[in-house]
Amino acid sequence: MRIILDAANGPLHRCTRTKHTALQSLSADPVPPGWFGPPKRPPAANGDGNEPMTKPPRFTHYSTFVDRWLLPVTAVRVAANHREGQYTWCRQWWAHHGVAVRFAALHAVFEAARITEDRTAMSTLFVSHIDPHMRVILDAAQGPLHRCTPTRHVPQPGLPFDTVPTAWFESPGESLPVDELGFGPDFRALRLAPSNRDL
Repeated sequence: MRIILDAANGPLHRCTRTKHTALQSLSADPVPPGWFGPPKRPPAANGDGNEPMTKPPRFTHYSTFVDRWLLPVTAVRVAANHREGQYTWCRQWWAHHGVAVRFAALHAVFEAARITEDRTAMSTLFVSHIDPHMRVILDAAQGPLHRCTPTRHVPQPGLPFDTVPTAWFESPGESLPVDELGFGPDFRALRLAPSNRDL
């Protein structure tokens, strides 16, 4: 309730007890085609009839989840030329790796909450996942979008690093994709793509 009733920055900050004033949701530029690589195909059923019955995901990629569900339900105050306020936003959120990884994680939790039998799962999604992640993402002073405004994207190179030695995270004789090691999506391919270098 603290988030909802926050009179300075919450989604109801323009409302009074007698008058509702709608607040626009955050908006975004479309994700460029191919930005995240080719779409993944769902795993093929083995045909033995023993597959558990699961609902297909509502959103097959997290960028669709962000565009069609997360941003429309996210309404925060971005004020004072986007610098003096508590929050900022970047319409090219997908060009910020830290933001994209967090949104991918939120998408995974959303899909799990959507199909669970637990009726409190959607509340938990907001309280334990969306609210904390959005506080970090939108933080105008320290967040990953701190140089951006809702109308201007400023590329941020990230922290400097040395290349990880080959097989550094693998057990001997094992080869696992980085995504399966628990580190989130592998964005190294984006770093090398010439079309994405200048964004």
